[in-house]
Amino acid sequence: MNRRRFLLYGGLLTGSVYSSYYWYIQRNNINRNIAYGTSNGEVYVHSIFDSKIQTKLEHQKMRVYSVTFSPDGSKIAYGLDNGNVYIYSTKDWKLDTKISQTQGKIRSIVFSPDSSKIAYGGDDNILYIHTTDGWKLQKKITNSNENIWSIEFSPDGSKIAYSGTDGYVYIHSIGDWKLSNEINGTKSTIYSVVFSVDGSKIIFSDTYGDAYVYSTDTWNIENKIDVAMDAILSIDISSDGSLMAFGSRDGTAYIYETNTWALVKKLTEGRVPIHDVEFSSDNSLFAYGLSDTNVYLYDTSNWSLQNRFTASDSTVYSISFQK
Repeated sequence: MNRRRFLLYGGLLTGSVYSSYYWYIQRNNINRNIAYGTSNGEVYVHSIFDSKIQTKLEHQKMRVYSVTFSPDGSKIAYGLDNGNVYIYSTKDWKLDTKISQTQGKIRSIVFSPDSSKIAYGGDDNILYIHTTDGWKLQKKITNSNENIWSIEFSPDGSKIAYSGTDGYVYIHSIGDWKLSNEINGTKSTIYSVVFSVDGSKIIFSDTYGDAYVYSTDTWNIENKIDVAMDAILSIDISSDGSLMAFGSRDGTAYIYETNTWALVKKLTEGRVPIHDVEFSSDNSLFAYGLSDTNVYLYDTSNWSLQNRFTASDSTVYSISFQK
C-alpha cells in the first residue's frame, strides 16, 4: 500500500484542518488533494486547502470497494459492483479507458510499482492483469474457488499476491506467471495481504483478529500476532517499514512497531468496522475510515487527531495517500 499523495476515502468533506497542518502540507508540497470513493458509486477529488471539489467521477450508483492511484500519479482507477473498472487521467480528469472483463464485484485494484500494470479481482474468483500501455489483458489467473479480497505487488515488482475467502494466499511470479507458493495460513477469509517494504516478508490477517508474518525466502511463518477480538479488514505498513497498522471490524486501529511487534497505539473513534488504514508516503499522517461514514486523520508524531472528514450517508471502504 503506502500509496499516493491523495487521501482517498468514502464520503463528503466536512470539518476543519489546523492552520499548522495547512502550513506543513503547503511547505512540503504533500497531500494537497483529497480523493474518495463512496458506497453510492461516486469518486470525488477535493483540495485539502479550501475543500473545493476538483472533480467528481460518477457512472452508476454502485459500491466502490477499491480506489487507487498509479505510483507515478498519472492515473486513478476504481471498480464497481458490476465488474467495470474505470481509469482516469489525473492531468485533466478525463476517462482514459473502461475495462469490462468481468461481471463480478471488483473488491481490489492495484498498480504495479512501476505503473506498467494494473491488477484487479473480486467475486468471479479470477485475478486479471492488464498492461497500462493500451490496457491489453496480459494474464488471467485462477487458483481460488472463492472471492478475491486483496491484491498486492511485491515492492520490486517481481511477484503478485492475492487472497480471499478460501483462506489461502497465492503468490505468482511476474512474467511467467507461475504459482511460486501458496500459504494455507488460516481457515477464514483473508481480507488483506501486504508485503514488507523490503519484500522479505508477507503479512496477512484472518477473521479472528490474528495477523501472520511469513518469510518470502523460506515461506515459513515467523510470527503470529494476536491483534484484535474481531476480523482484521485492512493492513498497511509505513514507508520506512517501522510501523504496521491493522484496521479491525471492532472499530479500532492497532499500530505495531515491526522490530519488536510491540503495540504502540490503539486508535478508536467509533465502534463500527474500519475498512481501511493508510500511512502517508512520508509517514507524517495516518488515516482510517469507518462504516459510520467518517475518516479520521492523525499526526503520527504524537498520534493527535488532526482532522475528521464526514461522509453523509456513505460507508468508507478505501483510503489512500498518493505519493
